[in-house]
Amino acid sequence: KPEKVLDRIAEGKLEKYYGDFCLTEQAFIRDPERRVKDLLKEMAEKLAVDVRIGRFVRFQVGEGLTKRSDNLAVEVAKQLEQG
Repeated sequence: KPEKVLDRIAEGKLEKYYGDFCLTEQAFIRDPERRVKDLLKEMAEKLAVDVRIGRFVRFQVGEGLTKRSDNLAVEVAKQLEQG
């Protein structure tokens, strides 16, 4: 493959890696089009102070949710018996 293509592939893989593992390179949860570092920069300019991350909590998408395995037919039958 041409060298330019290889460079772009490598660059894309690095961006994906940093986006997955570096907090400041990750998408901001409320606006996925922006990165955390962009939000920090914006807040620093707005507040005219140096903004740093002191601590953070990591959440996994869907973490803490338990999937219900109810049977709809049984649920409807229970409701009909009661009512």
